[in-house]
Amino acid sequence: MPSTDGSKSLPGSLYNQRLQAWHPILTPTWVIVAFAIVAAIFIPVGIWLKGESDGVQEVVCKYSSGQGSSACLINGCNRVEKEMAAPVYLYYELDNFYQNHRRYVKSRSDSQLRGEILSASSLSSDCDPLIYGDIPNSKGELRVLHPCGLIANSYFNDTFALRAAQHDGNNVPVSWSESGISWATDRLNKFKALYARIDTTLKANTRLSIDIGENFPVKQFGGAKSVVISTLSILGGKNDFLGIAYIAVGAVCAAMAVAFLIKECTCPRRPGDLKYLRLSAR
Repeated sequence: MPSTDGSKSLPGSLYNQRLQAWHPILTPTWVIVAFAIVAAIFIPVGIWLKGESDGVQEVVCKYSSGQGSSACLINGCNRVEKEMAAPVYLYYELDNFYQNHRRYVKSRSDSQLRGEILSASSLSSDCDPLIYGDIPNSKGELRVLHPCGLIANSYFNDTFALRAAQHDGNNVPVSWSESGISWATDRLNKFKALYARIDTTLKANTRLSIDIGENFPVKQFGGAKSVVISTLSILGGKNDFLGIAYIAVGAVCAAMAVAFLIKECTCPRRPGDLKYLRLSAR
């Protein structure tokens, strides 16, 4: 088809913008059915997700938020309400710890990690704010850290020993394995990482005691530390938000479907002739 300005036009529906497309017409019936379908899918899925999350057994033991370099004991930090079938996972959790903060991520020296000996002045831009250690050298000057930076010097070094109380009153050590575990990602302002895997079942009403060698300081950034003992579902750890979100969206769609249905039944509005909304092919 020649163009109006005399230039040669390319053939085909693609170049002439005449491709077939679906243009839904939102009639009241179509809208009511769409909302009802979304509600019928989302609400059962949300109930299932919430049930899976509720099935995860979790014991949280908060301990000192001080400077560290001490030993503490949480006696009967919590009671196991329901049986926790093996495998059970032990995590440590840090509050107010942003490991994905830009300043934290950039605080390292790649050259120093490759084995190069660098002066403090050349490390100031890479390792800030942690360049020097606390112990001075023979001249009374602070030593340059090797390696320097926040990443290399924020290794979590608290230690844990878990014990379970028996019927005779004795505390029996609970064995665990540190193999076959992976690191969890940070979420919001909390960082939770897997520490060990317990391959024995923790019976209901078991009283737990945790010996903690506290070394990792959190006072500088106003943080706190916790020990989390948890089971897993097929979806992972405890997460109530996903199920509640699905249920909420489904409930809103169900309410909208009912509202439109009442409106259509009580005071319907007759739509115009739909044929005038379709463009005839030329």
